Amino acid sequence: MSHYNLALPFWQNSRKHPQRLAIAAESEWSYGQAAAQACALADWLGPQCGRVAVLGSRSAAAALAVLGACWRGATYVPLSLRWPEKRIAEVLTQVQADALLVDDRGQELLTPLLRACVPRILHGLQVKPVAPWAPIAREPQELAYILFTSGTTGIPKGVMIELASVKHLIGSSHQLFPLDPTDRLGCNFELSFDGSVFDMFLSWQAGASFHWVPPEQAMAPLAFLRRRRATITLLTPSTLPFLRSLRALQPGALPEMRWSLFGAEALPGNDALEWQQVAPGSRLFSLYGPTENTVTTMWEPFGALTPERGTLPLGRPLEGLSALIVDEELQPVGASQVGQLVLRGPQLARGYLGDSELTARRFPTLLGERSYLSGDRGYQDEKGVFHHLGRVDHQVKVRGHRLELEEVETALRMACGQTEVAAVLWPDGPGQVGEIVAFVASSQPSPQDLQKRLNEQLPFYARPSRICYFDALPLTENGKIDRGALRSWLQQHG
Repeated sequence: MSHYNLALPFWQNSRKHPQRLAIAAESEWSYGQAAAQACALADWLGPQCGRVAVLGSRSAAAALAVLGACWRGATYVPLSLRWPEKRIAEVLTQVQADALLVDDRGQELLTPLLRACVPRILHGLQVKPVAPWAPIAREPQELAYILFTSGTTGIPKGVMIELASVKHLIGSSHQLFPLDPTDRLGCNFELSFDGSVFDMFLSWQAGASFHWVPPEQAMAPLAFLRRRRATITLLTPSTLPFLRSLRALQPGALPEMRWSLFGAEALPGNDALEWQQVAPGSRLFSLYGPTENTVTTMWEPFGALTPERGTLPLGRPLEGLSALIVDEELQPVGASQVGQLVLRGPQLARGYLGDSELTARRFPTLLGERSYLSGDRGYQDEKGVFHHLGRVDHQVKVRGHRLELEEVETALRMACGQTEVAAVLWPDGPGQVGEIVAFVASSQPSPQDLQKRLNEQLPFYARPSRICYFDALPLTENGKIDRGALRSWLQQHG
């Protein structure tokens, strides 16, 4: 692979059609305007700037900050607006950021502690545009970004993604979803979630427009997608139950949608059927991929489901990637045999920032090739399609029996007819005897009826000892069910 810059397609499109819309958030920017602003930011960063932290999201300033860092040839590091001050400070110190770019919300979070952690700080829109110049070419093995996983305690892991990995992701994804300059991509992810990488750079690769759902509409983005006439979007399945509660999933609500993509969690088949009515002209795909393999690894069009779960399968690897299933000794198993999913290919992360021991453990060399142990359980069927059966670390021991929490959640969905469910082990501390607690975003059926239906589906040790009804289950900033928040609720309510 020759020298490259992630901002190069943006630059090329700004030369071809400078007046076309590139970024739409709280303000709108054409390709020509955005290129001039990104170059101004790159000028301000200077040639010695190696790592640029970005404290902002869902704003034109945040998108331009990423673009400007890439333009300069720096590594960008997105910070979550929801992190406490101490965590932001720890990450800024750990990455040794040379500069911090902020938007309006990020600027409001700046404290003396944070200002002391980084030598230079700038609001992404507080520099005057300059005459655009070409992005600085970089070596393919240089870091494109460092993304920190959202751990609940301590400093989260910093996943280091190289330029070549992102280029492969966007090139392979563009083959599957060939956008053109008339497309409008609706993004409902925070900058600190790697779904934003897919959305931004896939849009700009094609010269299409990138539309960021405002933070106040993140839980219910459908009206925004309709108003913006979105032609492609990537959502989390946990978004759908909330939209259903608002009665927003109306047939034909998104008439211009061409591609409906779902990722980060398994998509239930019933939800996929309902969404196809919402966007009847679109093709629906499920995407799968951990942060450590650069956003998306596998894809699967809506069709046959994973029989054990009633969800869309993981699918097949993107072109140029490969996967296999291994047993506990990390030896490959045959078709339809259950084991841990292992991922390989040019999208693998370099590893974890400052943690060579964890990097070596999670990225071993198997059968002569560097690999990533995903921690996901599953199997590959006779047709070559991979299926997901839960997490290795979601296996718990209840009343002396090993149990997958996903099995309880599957039974809950079937028993109550709702997709927004969760099961946790509580209490889950060392030496404590835990029981299964179920959470359902519904008032029906009654606890007695639901328990009766579960008794018909689950063995005695897997049956919830308690069922809690919520209007809606809490979600993380990335749109997944927040099991940490559910455990916190149990801690408070007993």
